[in-house]
Amino acid sequence: MNLLSRNEEEKWSVQQNDDYLNRPLVPRWIFAVFGGICVVAILGVAGVMSWPYWRASQLAKGAERALRRGDLEEALNRIDQAVTLQPKTMKYRFLRGRLRFSSQRYKEAIEDLEACADAGYRSVQCFRTIAVAYKQLGKLDEAVTYHAKELEAATDSLSRMSALNNLSYARAMAEKDLDAALAEIEEAIKIAKSRNGKDRQLFTQMLVAYFDTRGYVYYLMGKYDKALVDMHAAVRGAEKGLATAKTIGGGRSPLALKPIKKQLAVLLYHRGLVFQKQNKAAQAKTDFDRVVELGFHPGKELN
Repeated sequence: MNLLSRNEEEKWSVQQNDDYLNRPLVPRWIFAVFGGICVVAILGVAGVMSWPYWRASQLAKGAERALRRGDLEEALNRIDQAVTLQPKTMKYRFLRGRLRFSSQRYKEAIEDLEACADAGYRSVQCFRTIAVAYKQLGKLDEAVTYHAKELEAATDSLSRMSALNNLSYARAMAEKDLDAALAEIEEAIKIAKSRNGKDRQLFTQMLVAYFDTRGYVYYLMGKYDKALVDMHAAVRGAEKGLATAKTIGGGRSPLALKPIKKQLAVLLYHRGLVFQKQNKAAQAKTDFDRVVELGFHPGKELN
């Protein structure tokens, strides 16, 4: 065994001390393991936090698919879950409001859609749906208020003339502000006539509704001759529309034809009211009998 000299022994001792002092207090592999655990933990927390967003999105997509299939109950079930997970996401509240409206849950629909409007979701469709929901509940003043908001939100001629008609008709139903109602429906008719050549079928259908609205306003104002002119035009257009629907869509089910028949029934009911005011009982009875033939009862519920 070779013995170290004193100097070499001192050098060796110093080197050992330096190695000891410079060694890591914790082995490097522990750092690696700890770092991996931290990454997994962070990813896990992020995953837990993002899961409600992802799950709510999937539920909303499922609700839309169910709606396309015509399964309203399943669509409502899914969107309810989505809103529970993300109650502040207005697009889910908006969809649920529309679905609740379609299922005739009008109070709940209004609750959802008014929350959307308050949060800045101020669309024509939102305001129109709220207005019609109030109308279904018999709250006509509120319906007028929201149709006015619908008009404010309308940015193009198509949505504007529709909103004008809706507002005018709501005023007529409430039997208030008839001068304003007349001005609004006349503006709607003017817009529709100016655009009639661009999509004749669409605007012809709209004019049927608009003539009925103006005729009904005239009826409420006691201008029965003017009312009858509009009512005749509206009924002729609606009868033609029903005949065309039956011819072109020969395979249409009675359910598919029901909205077209209802529109005609409303027009006939309104014209019958005008006939009554003119003491033309026979013509009024003919119109009311036709309403029954179409499957409806001639009364205010048709409005």
